[in-house]
Amino acid sequence: MNLTKLEICFLWDAISMHSIGPPDSISEDSLHPHYPDLILKIAGAMAEGMREGGQGGEVEVEMEFAWHELMLMSEVAKTSVVVGGEKVGLNLAVKIAGGLITLAAERASGIEGVGGENEPAKWELRERIREFEKLKQELEKK
Repeated sequence: MNLTKLEICFLWDAISMHSIGPPDSISEDSLHPHYPDLILKIAGAMAEGMREGGQGGEVEVEMEFAWHELMLMSEVAKTSVVVGGEKVGLNLAVKIAGGLITLAAERASGIEGVGGENEPAKWELRERIREFEKLKQELEKK
C-alpha cells in the first residue's frame, strides 16, 4: 500500500496518542505505546518520506500491513479528515479497505476445495472485490 506523507503523519498522530492513562497522569514509565511495531513501522515510513522529498511534495512510501494493523488503522482513519487540501481520511479508508479485501482474498484462496460449501463464500468475496474496485475508480476520478 502506498501512503503519502500526510497520510503517514495522520496515522502517526492518531495511533501514537494511544498511551496508558489520561494525559495528566502519563509518566515516563507509562509512555510505552500499545502498538509498538506499528508505530515503529510508521516512524520508518515517515523518515523515508522526509528523506525522499523533504517536507513538501507528493512522495508516497510503499508499506505492507498485517490484518490486525489494518483493522486498527480503520478505527482511526475518519473519512472526513482533510489536511492541506488532501482528503487524508477518505484516501486512507479506501486504501485500508483495499488492503483488507486483498488479505481476505488471499485467505480465501487457501480454502480447500474448488466447489462445495466454500464456493459461495469465494463468489461473495469476488463480488466485494469487484465492487471495491469500482468504488476506488470512482473516487480517483473526483
